[in-house]
Amino acid sequence: MKKIFLYLLFFYTVFAQSSSLALSGFGERMETFDAASMGMGDSRLFSENHNSISYSSTSTYWRTSLTRLFMTVQISDSDLGNNKEITENHFQMFSFLFPVGEDKAVAFGLNPMYRSSLSLVEEQLHFIGAHNSPTGDPLAFRTTYDFSGGISEFFTAYSMKISDSFSLGLRWSKLFGNSYYRYILSLSDVSFNEDESIQFTGEEISFGNYKQKYSSNSYELELRFEKNDFETVLSYYKTNSLKVRLSPEYDLTGWSDGQNYFIDSGEERFGLGFKIAFSNDFGLVSEFNYLESFDSYDFLNILEDDSPNLSSFHLGGYYKINNMKNNLNNINLRFGLFSKKYELMDINLYDKGLTLGVGFEYSDYNNSIDFCFKFGSRESEYALIDY
Repeated sequence: MKKIFLYLLFFYTVFAQSSSLALSGFGERMETFDAASMGMGDSRLFSENHNSISYSSTSTYWRTSLTRLFMTVQISDSDLGNNKEITENHFQMFSFLFPVGEDKAVAFGLNPMYRSSLSLVEEQLHFIGAHNSPTGDPLAFRTTYDFSGGISEFFTAYSMKISDSFSLGLRWSKLFGNSYYRYILSLSDVSFNEDESIQFTGEEISFGNYKQKYSSNSYELELRFEKNDFETVLSYYKTNSLKVRLSPEYDLTGWSDGQNYFIDSGEERFGLGFKIAFSNDFGLVSEFNYLESFDSYDFLNILEDDSPNLSSFHLGGYYKINNMKNNLNNINLRFGLFSKKYELMDINLYDKGLTLGVGFEYSDYNNSIDFCFKFGSRESEYALIDY
């Protein structure tokens, strides 16, 4: 009788950041979904466990001999200064991975690509003097912006071992999703009472609702080389042109018809990683990634600002404590540092931090749970954000 093995659940908890990057482009870019990888300096190409499978790296999928169901949850807390904090939690990734032959595996799943969920409210009123007012009387106004939604990926991947030293990973993704932007303008007449206090009357509210629907495809190729205690990975990722269907449901002048726009300059990413094992239980990894984001139309982006290009360097390590008792096979300790540079239109944003991770493998390595804690700060010449 043929036996079928099933991993019922791989549950990974990621403690990561939420930030004002969601104000740029189509929202904040989601890059890494594997807590085991993130624990080693926010790496994307390596994940040290019993099988050395990283769910962010398709060239490792062939290492599985069992069917796996993988899920990720992210919890984040950001300190924005002035006693302001953002605390969020998100479902990050769902993936189903299974072998299709000796040293071959197929996977499919769903993960977010860009996300935004925020509201901007002007704290102070703006005033228009009577000499500049279209009504001839002084006016006061305040604006509010709401943004939500983003782009997601449905992917399928194929991984195989080519030879004793080389392995290959291929991934195709369908990009889809919706974003909703809302603009509210509150306008009031300004007058003065006898005691010279300001009085606001005749408030009028105008608003616009805008829906954007996204569609595209992406492709990723990974090539991994292993020799003795050394391992290196090359990764290339590219999207087709992005179709954006902009539908103003209501604007300040009335109803408008939707229109299609095409962003021909898609995303492109290069990755290079190295790993060296000093023993069966201890090793180091280093990694460099560069992402060139969508070069979009200003009016399609949040606050008319493109998504930033991103260059990053990662350094991490791991230590395995194995042969444990009481059904516990491995405790995997992970640590690392990272440095990222976000290239916005007018400024550069620098993201530096450290990661700590721990993972537990049990029941003859058939089950595992991993945690990652990520600490750092994002800063520019204007602001500093701790998370």
